[in-house]
Amino acid sequence: MTDWQTLREQMKAAKEAASEPIPEELTGKIIDIVEQTAGEVYGEDTAKDPSRPVLNITVEVIQTGDRFKTAFTQPQGRSSWSNPTFKLRQFDERYGDLPDIGMIVAVEISPSGNYNITL
Repeated sequence: MTDWQTLREQMKAAKEAASEPIPEELTGKIIDIVEQTAGEVYGEDTAKDPSRPVLNITVEVIQTGDRFKTAFTQPQGRSSWSNPTFKLRQFDERYGDLPDIGMIVAVEISPSGNYNITL
């Protein structure tokens, strides 16, 4: 098979898989965590503070094999942890620890169809 034929078959398989109903309860496994800046993740012109450090987390959805990335802002002092909307605090409260490779997390689908770690 040529490269194009292989790619075409992979796209057809993905299209068929996408037509199947998605399970109501999804779980994911954290497979990678990379420290980056907000500018690297969101774009230098888009990020509010392009130099702010973030954790870019890759999760593989166990039920579908799909992968997605989500970014968590790193704390900037004690006040970050007292903020109830701080995503790392929410993660720690739900899962009892900070994100780590190999950790199993709950996954949800946003109204726009994107995967997110359930916080």
